[in-house]
Amino acid sequence: MSDPRASVNQISEYVGANSTRRKKIVEDAKNPSSFIVARYTEARKAISNYIAEGDLSCLDECADFLKNKVATSDFQKNDKKKSLEALLAIRNIDLSFLSGFEMDVYSGSNPKLQISGLDIS
Repeated sequence: MSDPRASVNQISEYVGANSTRRKKIVEDAKNPSSFIVARYTEARKAISNYIAEGDLSCLDECADFLKNKVATSDFQKNDKKKSLEALLAIRNIDLSFLSGFEMDVYSGSNPKLQISGLDIS
């Protein structure tokens, strides 16, 4: 292993996990998967834009795009199905508590935080 690293999600899960799950989290951090694919890319972009702009049309456009997208593998089929479910679910969430805040879609990158030699992303 080159440099010890973990994500904030792994660390937060570790805090509340039982001993068996903690061992698995450490093992996954020590030996990360070399095959990492971002899931729900189109849906995440559309949802971010919807939250920032408050315009439902970006969700509709993304849903139309996904419905017409040909999925050839099981991974793509699952990704398409779950993306459409996410787009539908976000429509049913009351986001009125966000009124009064200025929202922008984040386009930067965050540096890793280093604590005792552990890189945290």
